[in-house]
Amino acid sequence: MTKDKRAGWRPSPDIRRDPTQSKWIEEETIPLLKKAWGKYRKKVLALIIKEGERTNIIGSTPGISLPEIMRNLPMLGESFLEDGTEITGTMIEQAVNQGNAYATEQLIRVEYLPEAASGSLFTIGPPAQALIDTLTAMDLSSLQGITDATSNQIVQAITTGMQEGQGTYEIADAVDAVLNDGWNRAETIVRTEVMTAITESTRQRFDEQRVQLCELITSQDDRVCDDCEPLYGEITEVDGPGFGYMGWPPFHPNCRCAVAPVIPGLYDGAYADDLEEMFPEVFS
Repeated sequence: MTKDKRAGWRPSPDIRRDPTQSKWIEEETIPLLKKAWGKYRKKVLALIIKEGERTNIIGSTPGISLPEIMRNLPMLGESFLEDGTEITGTMIEQAVNQGNAYATEQLIRVEYLPEAASGSLFTIGPPAQALIDTLTAMDLSSLQGITDATSNQIVQAITTGMQEGQGTYEIADAVDAVLNDGWNRAETIVRTEVMTAITESTRQRFDEQRVQLCELITSQDDRVCDDCEPLYGEITEVDGPGFGYMGWPPFHPNCRCAVAPVIPGLYDGAYADDLEEMFPEVFS
């Protein structure tokens, strides 16, 4: 198979599968968050069963008090958010640090030593607390959106079940399906927001080192989607809006794309002879 030379950085297949070497963050975070969601799930289902048992009608049309359910659901959601925020806060900090380290490794790879380095090799810079705080707040908002949506869907499932004369266990099964969907969304958010933190930290590190251009790197395997594949090797400005209408990676849930530095004079990708024409302001 001919090596794709569109990009300046052409990593080996094992690196391409995880360009930023950040998979370990997901692998550490997801089991912890799943455990917290499991506690939330058990409490919700226990509440529904308890309401059914309260009127001794298990298996028949339940006398579940919907107001009681609605009163307790927000408190149960807050309990999950408290655990989830601590877990994902650590995740965001790890991802920002990893993005910082990845960017530094990339700059060393291309032997780029700007004046700011004073002739010395790079050291990994300190994580930007402002970036960590911003991304953590975004993550909390995402988790809050999931718990709010899940609560609304739980109420809808209970209401529908009561209208159809379902038994308590049938209603609990329907609620459990809602909770499973909620967890799937939470898991996707973890994967997506790790990559968001990686990209933003990488861009910040590039900017600190006066790197003005970067290229898009995909995993180059059969899992790369039709939207991401054509962007492989495309170049944009580090402080710009990203890659056209797609913006910055991740471009979609579970996206694995990353960015790598493009240094005029050191870059040897497909656009090596066109950089000055494409980005005249960089050369001015």
